[in-house]
Amino acid sequence: MSAFVLSTYFQLRLHRSNGNQFQDLFNELMTRSQGGYVAVKPWGSHGDRGNDGYVPAELRFFQLYAPSSEANPVTSCSKAVGDFSKLEEAYPNLKHYHFVMNDKFQGIPAPVAESLVKLKQDKSTLGDCSPIGAYELRSRFEALSQEQQILIVGDLPAFIPKQLDLSILGAILKELADNDDDLVHLDRIDLPAEFDAKAAFNGFSDAVKSRLTQYARRSHLVDKMLSHRDSSWLQSISEEVKQRYTGTPKGATPDERFWLLSESLIPEFAKAHAHTLKAFREASLLVIAKYFEACDVFENPNSTAAPKAH
Repeated sequence: MSAFVLSTYFQLRLHRSNGNQFQDLFNELMTRSQGGYVAVKPWGSHGDRGNDGYVPAELRFFQLYAPSSEANPVTSCSKAVGDFSKLEEAYPNLKHYHFVMNDKFQGIPAPVAESLVKLKQDKSTLGDCSPIGAYELRSRFEALSQEQQILIVGDLPAFIPKQLDLSILGAILKELADNDDDLVHLDRIDLPAEFDAKAAFNGFSDAVKSRLTQYARRSHLVDKMLSHRDSSWLQSISEEVKQRYTGTPKGATPDERFWLLSESLIPEFAKAHAHTLKAFREASLLVIAKYFEACDVFENPNSTAAPKAH
């Protein structure tokens, strides 16, 4: 079973987990990934005293929050600070505090992070005092052995539909296509000085150069997606894109090879619906622009290779 498939199923469990389901999933993950972790369940009127789980040897405590609907930042802040007050009263010697929030990969609300920073400033004895969201939980899951991962995600299907692209490249394309940000909005800093030289060296027309420039100004979105992944993903995607570019017809013009590469990155299932196709085409151009800029795909003017003919 591929690492991507297992990671995908873990993400699905996170998306479906609220309340006690999330607490059970978190406890299972921590028990398998953190030595000495102790899960805590509420007990009658005693409750959990603000402690959903802890590592006694480190005096590190975790309080969980998994709202059933989109979280209200004000409610989340109140929960984070209020639970710490209960925890501090019950465990006055605590050293580390983490507010674990199932943000469904939307990111921890800024007010929550800010409230924890202020809490640490007010409590000089605190070491770590930080939020933990879905991205960090996924990273912890992906660091486990495959055997441990399978035990967490449970039963898997006997076969995977052929129309699904379960490669690392497929994963990043899907995340980009699902991204709410405007992929073509130009808001990035200027491109590297050699960008124009490389476009000319590869023999691209002004139209293709303009399209590359348009998406390169947003290529930091790829960095944003990869920042939550293992470092090996960057190289894996680079090699896959380069391999597909190498597979385009050598007799085609530079512009034709560019567009053939873009189309080759789009999974078949995305081509059945116009809006999905558009989202994946923009994602493919974003990935190509990222690796073009990094000199990982196409020809490099600093190499010994001969330039492409216009």
